[in-house]
Amino acid sequence: MKRKLFTFPRETCLKIELSSPRRQNARLDYKKGVLRIYYENGQVMSPDQIEIIRSRKRSNKKNKIISRVGNSNIMSLDIERCISDFDEIFAVDTNTKKIDNVYYSIGILAKLVEVEKAKTYRIEISRIISSENDTFKPEMEQAVWNKAIEEIEKMDIGNRKVGLIVDCDLGNIEIYNKREKKTRNDKFLPANFTLLYATADTKDNILNRMICFCDKEATYYLEQARKG
Repeated sequence: MKRKLFTFPRETCLKIELSSPRRQNARLDYKKGVLRIYYENGQVMSPDQIEIIRSRKRSNKKNKIISRVGNSNIMSLDIERCISDFDEIFAVDTNTKKIDNVYYSIGILAKLVEVEKAKTYRIEISRIISSENDTFKPEMEQAVWNKAIEEIEKMDIGNRKVGLIVDCDLGNIEIYNKREKKTRNDKFLPANFTLLYATADTKDNILNRMICFCDKEATYYLEQARKG
């Protein structure tokens, strides 16, 4: 019998980049689940880069990355704690289907909304982004990212720190975040935006659940388009 994905062991990796030439002593605060790095004089040190990666082990293969969060100022193995460093969290996913010789693409932009009284979150659709093309367009996902960013900027977010969860192009996400590559050769990410990664193959954490939500909604609206 084929094993279900959630039965495979998970691995969480916290990557920290330090450029200080000074010697540091690291101490893990288990009570709060946050790692803090101290100078010898007791002053807290801020790393240059913090990244948390959650992956699923696979037989005879490299680990499959399930979610990845960078540009957080919180050093923790808890992904949901790390994303609390962002002021706004959005997710976007795009599905494309050929219907009557036309390629229909539906992108769902969703927002994570905090429910303070219940101390939990809910996921809401912010925008539905659609596109129709006579031929298949490469990098349609990235094209919708750019449209999603434009829509978010219309929400009067100012300079608030935004995390945008996507589910493809994992190999280039770090480069996009460093502004060394334009998304779809169109534009660099705005200074207050960071791309986060999650797969819809599992619902391990809130990032995965948001992408699953977007994927499900995009599939639904594509089916409505097929029905006419």
